[in-house]
Amino acid sequence: VVIGHSLGGFIGQRLYHLAPERVVGLVMIGTVPLAKAYPPWVVWGMRAVTQVFRVIPYAWIISNSVRGIAVGAGVGAYFADVMRKITPNDYLTIWRSFANAITVEDRPADWKLEVPLLLLLGEREALGPPRWEMPRWTATDSHAEFHRVPGAGHNAHQDNPATVNQFIRDFLTAHGI
Repeated sequence: VVIGHSLGGFIGQRLYHLAPERVVGLVMIGTVPLAKAYPPWVVWGMRAVTQVFRVIPYAWIISNSVRGIAVGAGVGAYFADVMRKITPNDYLTIWRSFANAITVEDRPADWKLEVPLLLLLGEREALGPPRWEMPRWTATDSHAEFHRVPGAGHNAHQDNPATVNQFIRDFLTAHGI
């Protein structure tokens, strides 16, 4: 079972597509489906933000990211500490990975996820794409099960680990994994 949060969700989906025989289930936290076509304005917006980030002071990006990512003060402090360990250029590389992963074109049919899929979203998710897309994911994927994590933001697994862990345990048990 692959558990992926945010960009890690993209990596988990790609791992499934590259080696489906190695993945028996996916748990996606605060991410978006890669198999769908996105409106051009979403793709353009993600790529434009990368350019905007080049001219914004990195300290501002960190402080504003903390407000949008974490609900709990401890989670926010941890996130800020991690961000300070990443260089601004590395941060831009990571953001470009997000922007380049989504497309306006539908992916081939073999991009569909054919394993049990647990989708978790913090009820106070601040990032637009996960907030918009995760609740809709179940409509296009019959293997998907969606839950909101109470009292949590984008880093739901850190804001409310007990609930996230219970959702995962229940999911694994229900699927005999």
